[in-house]
Amino acid sequence: MPRYDSAVLNGTVVFPFVGAVRCDVGIRDGRITALTDSIASADADAVIDARDKLVLPGGVDSHFHIGIYRDLATDASSETASALTGGVTTVLSYFRTGQNYLNKSGPYRTIFPEVVAATTGHAYTDFGYHIGVMTTEQLDEVDWLVGAQGVASFKYYMFYKGLNLTSDSTRGSAYTMAERRVQGAPQGRYIKRPVALHDGAALRAGS
Repeated sequence: MPRYDSAVLNGTVVFPFVGAVRCDVGIRDGRITALTDSIASADADAVIDARDKLVLPGGVDSHFHIGIYRDLATDASSETASALTGGVTTVLSYFRTGQNYLNKSGPYRTIFPEVVAATTGHAYTDFGYHIGVMTTEQLDEVDWLVGAQGVASFKYYMFYKGLNLTSDSTRGSAYTMAERRVQGAPQGRYIKRPVALHDGAALRAGS
């Protein structure tokens, strides 16, 4: 029985922080299990000859919008399949409550499991989500999103709705489907894991 499901032979593998190294790659159950000088063709069910080619780690596309204008599951399938053709093997897709996407507003405890379920089994790449905090109440769910759901990237709009720190938009509800502004929003939160925060006001602040 072959040791590998597939093997990439005769290529030059590019290692981050190391550089180009001549080696063969063995793969089993969807994971790289061997990086070695030589793998025999008979040791793999499928063989890819990468002679005179570079073999690179899969790319990460950190700016994706699965389901913004189409059914989320359908979009996950077509868009991640397209991503693979460009060498992308992981996508980080933005999601927010409100118009477009699932066209729902409310707590992420209810909505986010639906998002993950609609993506699972339809994405051809690994995937994660970059979450927009759209209402004051959703701030209270950030710890849950990080700790229970594994979300590590958030977008926070500073230029409209009840969470604003800079200016008011009179059309905030058109973007967020948010409820009436809530008074006494929390002034700060300690997140127990390191997360990325994308400030939606960054471009406007400099204009």
